[in-house]
This record gives sequence, structure tokens and C-alpha cells, in this order.
Amino acid sequence: MGASMLSSTDATCAGPGAGPILSVSDLSLRFGGIVAINALSFDVRRDVICGLIGPNGAGKTSLFNCVSRLYNPTTGRIVFDGIDITRHRSQAMARLGIARTFQNLALMKSLTVLHNVMLGGYHHGRTRLLRAPFVPVSWRAEETALRVAAYRLLERLQLDHLAEERIDSLPYPTLKRVELARALASQPRFLMLDEPAGGLSHAEVDDLARTLVQVRRDFGLTLLLVEHHMGMVMNISDDIVVLDFGNKIAEGKPVDVRSDPRVIQAYLGKQRGKAGVRKASPTATGAASGEHA
Repeated sequence: MGASMLSSTDATCAGPGAGPILSVSDLSLRFGGIVAINALSFDVRRDVICGLIGPNGAGKTSLFNCVSRLYNPTTGRIVFDGIDITRHRSQAMARLGIARTFQNLALMKSLTVLHNVMLGGYHHGRTRLLRAPFVPVSWRAEETALRVAAYRLLERLQLDHLAEERIDSLPYPTLKRVELARALASQPRFLMLDEPAGGLSHAEVDDLARTLVQVRRDFGLTLLLVEHHMGMVMNISDDIVVLDFGNKIAEGKPVDVRSDPRVIQAYLGKQRGKAGVRKASPTATGAASGEHA
């Protein structure tokens, strides 16, 4: 996002490059009488994998939607790399260096793998990708650059042999990796992953974990990871934030969060004051100890 598009109130005293890359301060999100996020505050350090966990309905995806500017929070503030983005448009996030994936795949089924990944980088050029055939030859160089960059990403994620395959012909685990490639095509500094391991086998989850660690290192990213595979989260996260019913109930290193009584209670579904009772699921005990929940 160009400096001319930012108001004088956007900058914080920390400034870009100093302090946490993301700061969420006293954030609340309400839908009528339903409180999705309640006075939430936490920071995400630079160049780490931060796990964001909690039972279903804890507010994790709602938080993602606030940070990516799909939702407007009711109160509070979101600061990314020294810039207050609380009221920015969602279209500005990619240019600021924020990208995300979704629980439900947001790929274009009728296009090839390569073209889906190319779409992730369209905002870096002046020409819209799908208009490229109708603009002067000098502008077509942008499409060529997008194609080369997208293919290199597919090579790094071992998807290059599927470059010309249509999305609707591929299995679900492969589509998860394609969506990751498309998010990386936007050249983000901060990548939010919403349940990337959903629907994968144990072997595929292990492979994904290795991929995410390598992606964070090779691309110099900060990752914010929402995931129910607790074993993966505990193994690859540097920091963890735990939500329950829209409230932060714990944060810290995985070794500390794993044994926090409030986290165990949330996953076991015991009575929590006026919040009500959550029934324990068959995998709840496993979640607290590091298994899939």
C-alpha cells in the first residue's frame, strides 16, 4: 500500500520493523447479542509460527476475518507492522504484506493449478491477469513474470508436475497445497493459515508440518496458524494463544500452554461459570495431551 493512501493516524510510535508484527488490542466483535470475540489482546512476534487454538466456536476464524478486514470489529484496534489497519479495506491487505488461506478452499475450479497460483500475485502488477490478452505487448511482460514466479513456487512445493491440471480434477490434500502456493504468490510477510491440515491423513499432516516450518524459514515469514491437530501445533509453534468463547484464556510457549489447567478445562468441556457447559468430545483428552481434536 502506498504511503499516500495512509492517513497520518495510521502510524504507531513503534513504526515499521520494530516490535511485534501484529498487535491486537482490546478487540471485540459482536453480532447482535452474540459475542464472537471479547476484549481480546495479544501480540505476534516477528519471524515465528504462532498457533491460535481453542474449541470450535472459540472465535479463531472470526479473528482471522477481522485481521484480514472481512469483518469490522465492534471495538478495539489491530496494528500490523506499525500501521493501524482496523478500518482499512480488505483489498489493501495484500499490498501491506498480509495473506491468508480459508477453511473452505477458495480456488477457481475451472482454472489450472498454475493460473490459480498466478492469481495470487496479480496485485504486484499494473495489469489485471485476465485482461492481459487485450492490452499492449509491453504490459504482457507482467503476465510472463507472474507465470515464472508461480511456476517456481510450484516447484518449491513439489507441485510443478500438476501445473497444467485443472483444479476440479485434483484430490483435496493437493488442493490444500495449491492454496498455500497461491497465498505465497502474493509475497506476504504475514501469512494466516485457517485449518490447513483439515481433512488430511496423519502422514499428510506430518508432511504439511515440515512444509510450514520450511516455508517460514525460506520465505522469512511470520505464520499465524489456526489448527485442530494439536500435535502439529505443539511441535511447530514458537508461541501459542488459546481462545474459548471469544476470550483469551492462555498464551505462551507450547510446553506451558499444554499443561495449563484452563486449556485442559476448555477442551474437556467442564463448567466455566456463566459460559455454560460444553460437552466433551471423544478426542478432547487427546487434544489436551497433543493429539488431534
